[in-house]
Amino acid sequence: PFIQPHAMAISPNGTELYVTEIGPNRIWKFNLVSNPSTTLQDPQNQLKI
Repeated sequence: PFIQPHAMAISPNGTELYVTEIGPNRIWKFNLVSNPSTTLQDPQNQLKI
């Protein structure tokens, strides 16, 4: 689950959702077309910054 979600954005073509977190400094990326039921536990969706 998210710790401190801050912002969300959709890619220009509408296929990906990005969610940023302040505390752990992460950006989550979700593919809305090929895998809309992706869980938050999948490390492929996390980018540590």
